[in-house]
Amino acid sequence: GPQERPLTIQDTSGKLSAELGGGRGGPLTITDVTVKGNEATLKWNQETPQGSLPVVMTLTLKDGTLTVKRDFAGGQFSQTGTGKKKG
Repeated sequence: GPQERPLTIQDTSGKLSAELGGGRGGPLTITDVTVKGNEATLKWNQETPQGSLPVVMTLTLKDGTLTVKRDFAGGQFSQTGTGKKKG
């Protein structure tokens, strides 16, 4: 079903990082964050019982709408959704 996971992206002395809340295990800190134009890319490894799994989350802002795509294991599995800005 639907998931609501708060995401905070911040700039600390010119270095972007993010915190993804919700999910199992508490908040996740992401240090590989890049922004190009209207697209942000976040990369991290998610630990699973089978080992480490690479995850790439792409956020695209277009006409006030945020689309979210998460690719797992090099695109072997993907999820898509939408987001909205709070505050």
